[in-house]
Amino acid sequence: MSTRNFIFHDITAVAVRNLGSGEVRLLESSDETVQGVVESDENLLDRIELTESEGRLLVAFPQNHHAEVNLEISMPTGLAFEATTGSADVSAEVGLAATRITTGSGDVSLDSVTDVQITTGSGDVSIQTVTGSAGQITSGSGDISIGGTGAAVQARSASGDVSIGELTGALRANTASGDINVGRTTGSVESRSSSGDINVAVAESLPAWLDLKSVSGEVLIGLEAGNQPDEGDPYVSIRANTASGDISVSRA
Repeated sequence: MSTRNFIFHDITAVAVRNLGSGEVRLLESSDETVQGVVESDENLLDRIELTESEGRLLVAFPQNHHAEVNLEISMPTGLAFEATTGSADVSAEVGLAATRITTGSGDVSLDSVTDVQITTGSGDVSIQTVTGSAGQITSGSGDISIGGTGAAVQARSASGDVSIGELTGALRANTASGDINVGRTTGSVESRSSSGDINVAVAESLPAWLDLKSVSGEVLIGLEAGNQPDEGDPYVSIRANTASGDISVSRA
């Protein structure tokens, strides 16, 4: 394989288009520049388009190419990012602003993002923190995992699991056969699974309004009974619906 290097200044957003197989790695730069290294076949390297317009850097690969590509980009924290790939994985060890990623079968692993939209056919999605106002994540058969979020998140997977470590925003989660797990929440949860289990842990002492339905599974409630909260007092709403899975609501 051969390599091609690039460097740009005054960049606020980075977009990667039409990268087929391989890997995209985003690292934190030591200065304010955006620097990249592309490793691939030499005949492909010459056909990569690198364009900058009004602070937006576009790294565009030829459509329908079949060469494997390893792309590493070092950038400052807080840049917006977009990517479309075939089977290539996308990982970021740098905090990102608004992020949009579409991949056929690649995995996505991110550190910290603000608003985020991710779609993958069969890859897993892992995000440490979502700090903005909205997140929309869809995977055909992969798992979806978020360490912590204060955003309003929609997560959907046909056969993968959905896991949220700590939720302070709101969650709407849907799976066909995967499990849905929330480790600790102070926000509302609306979850639905055809055959998977649903487990939600509510923050200490916080009242919860429950709407739980399972056709053939068990429903376990580990919360103490209490009075209806006074108007204006905090509480969480937990809705869970599954056909054959179990539902558990407990204290964190």
